[in-house]
Amino acid sequence: MDKKEKEELISMLKQLVSPTSNDTQPNSWNRVEELRDELSTDTDKYPWRESVEDLWQAVSYAQYDDECGVSRSDKIDGTPLDYLGYCLERPRFPPIEVLSAINEAFHIYMAAGGKLELEDVFFGPRIRGVGNYSARCHKKNNYKHFDFYVRVGGDLRLMEDEESFRSHQKKSLEDKAEEYLAYGMNPYVAKRIGVQANNESGIDPESYLRGYRRWKRATKE
Repeated sequence: MDKKEKEELISMLKQLVSPTSNDTQPNSWNRVEELRDELSTDTDKYPWRESVEDLWQAVSYAQYDDECGVSRSDKIDGTPLDYLGYCLERPRFPPIEVLSAINEAFHIYMAAGGKLELEDVFFGPRIRGVGNYSARCHKKNNYKHFDFYVRVGGDLRLMEDEESFRSHQKKSLEDKAEEYLAYGMNPYVAKRIGVQANNESGIDPESYLRGYRRWKRATKE
């Protein structure tokens, strides 16, 4: 089954699982927003809406959302499923519309009867040259960690040591990339935990920096 056929099947199953949904992707923040609107207005489809809303207000109060500056509409750079993990690590209970979006995506996967992978439904198709969702996140986080190393030397405490911080800032971006790739992680952390540098990592620093610069431009848009 090619990409177009998978998209058509997901669209058809989405209408089967949730007939009122618009043309939004499963497990997406757009779908969460749709569900939030539905939950606030559609009593026929959600007869339990008022009870759940009362429960959410109690939960929100119990986890000090107002005091912590947390809004029901908050989201992270990722999917609702990522957000569920984020909440569990805090710990914090996510809004019902987030859970509903995840549950809906799982029902679409099950309704496909084995014709779709979880990856197809929850995260979309693989991207040529990049890979699946896990590979895309790894690459994005890698650039994010490298950017932190470039700006502050890998640890905020380093900024308190003016001499060390100035020495780090004098390094060229190319030198920083070579060192980062040699350790395969934040060099500051690597050295502290005894990781040995490997200058034969197989990753070309120039190629890595081209990807890093593309990531920088994309994050500014």
